[in-house]
Parts: sequence; structure tokens; C-alpha cells
Amino acid sequence: MRSSKWYGAILASCLLLTTPGYAFEGLSTFSSMSPKFPCKKVLNYLDKLPHPAMNALWGTFGEDLSCLAKFTARNQHREHLIQIILSNESCRFFNRCKKGELARGLGVKSYNARLANGDLQLADEIRFRVREIREAAEAIATSKTTLVLSIGLEDRLSNLAANNLVTIIKTEWPYDLVRNSLSSTIGVDPRVSYMESHGLRPDCSARTIANNDGNVLSPASAKQYRKRTRDCGVVFFWLPRLQGISSQKFVRPRKRHFRFDSGDVLLADRFFK
Repeated sequence: MRSSKWYGAILASCLLLTTPGYAFEGLSTFSSMSPKFPCKKVLNYLDKLPHPAMNALWGTFGEDLSCLAKFTARNQHREHLIQIILSNESCRFFNRCKKGELARGLGVKSYNARLANGDLQLADEIRFRVREIREAAEAIATSKTTLVLSIGLEDRLSNLAANNLVTIIKTEWPYDLVRNSLSSTIGVDPRVSYMESHGLRPDCSARTIANNDGNVLSPASAKQYRKRTRDCGVVFFWLPRLQGISSQKFVRPRKRHFRFDSGDVLLADRFFK
């Protein structure tokens, strides 16, 4: 794995650091680091999209980077995007964080407080994790890869906590950042390059990432969501079975099984076409 500072600086100048004039689009693949992820089926589907994108919820579902590596390798001839999500703030809210999660022993209130107060131990843990992500991402990236890092899945951070977190992250991450805040008062955060929306009516711009995370769509509603997201810079289409969700019962992420079968393909086709 190449990880020297000079290599990172050279690669940063080669990779796309700003939003292109066209949208990236892909399937929402939060579970792509699971060894049970249906990689071949997903990559075959992404081959059909002009500027494909994948995402990964770092550490939640596993540590297997092979699918993301295959994705960049088979798309080295065209522009593509990988979004990596630093932390699973949804599990923090529901007190469900297990192996692989950032600061998994901290709840929302204590995580906010420690970030706001400049806790050195937490800052070191975050820097180590971001460095690990950067080195892994740079090892599989090509000159056609756009790398973006989300500071957290559905974060509930105060302004001060978010500002300190971004400052810590930027010491190790030279590429674009994403904010996916559940606060209705945030608006556009000037400290990041993209704002991510998980609602069905995103306020789209070239700096918006849209993801229908948690919203199960019918063929008709998928078509409506497509129309609402046409002006977003990046769009991910979320399917429950690709996240290992098949019922209302909660199953720990690393114990889930994932599917992307004909029914899922038909629904994705309804969205992308």
C-alpha cells in the first residue's frame, strides 16, 4: 500500500477535486465492504451507467475493500466516484454501534461534547481512521477516480463539534468532504464541498448528494424521485435488500445477507432510465 506524503500529494493533484459538469449516479452500496456483498451483480449493473458511483459505510459491514478495488479497476477508462462515510452516526443515535465503528462507546451527546471540547484522545482516533481510509482509497484509485469523504452518516453535530471534526479530518484528507446533517437549521455548510440529503425532496444543486436512504420506493415513486434529483451532483439509489434489510427486525450489519436480484434490477431500471 502506497502511503507516503509525497505520493498522496501527487495523487491529490491527479484525482478530481471539484465537481464535474455532469452528475455521478449509482446504487447506494453502504454494505460494499462486507465479504457477503453481491459485488459481481452490482458492478455488472453499474457498467450500464455513464458516470458510475459507489459508497461505503467504513467499518460497519466489514473491512473487505475488494469490491471497491474492482470497481475502480474496471472503470479506469472513465470518470467514476467513490464516497466513503467516516462514521455511522445512525448507530450512535440508536446505541447500536458495534465492531468497526468510530468511538463506538460514545453516545450522541458525549460525542458532540468531546468534539466541541477538543478531546485529544478522540481527535487521535479520528485522525488514525481518516489516515487509514485515505491510504486505502489512494491504493485503489485511478486518475479517473473522484474521492469524497462524508464526515458521518446522518450526523447530529453541533456547529462547534462539526467545525472541529472537519478541522481534524482535513489534516489527513486532501479531497472533497460531505456533510449529511439531520439538523433542519444547517442549510449549506461552507466547510464541506457537498451536502447530502436523505429526503425524497432534496434541494438539488451540483453540490448536492441525494440518497433515498431508508425510503422504500415503488416503481412509480422511483420515477418521481428521479425527476426530483436530476439536478443533483451525485445521486445514489437505495434498495433495502442491498443493505441486508428484509423485515422490520433489526439485524446487526455484519450478520446480514445482501441481495440484488431481478426485482431489484427492474426497480433500479425504473429509476435510472
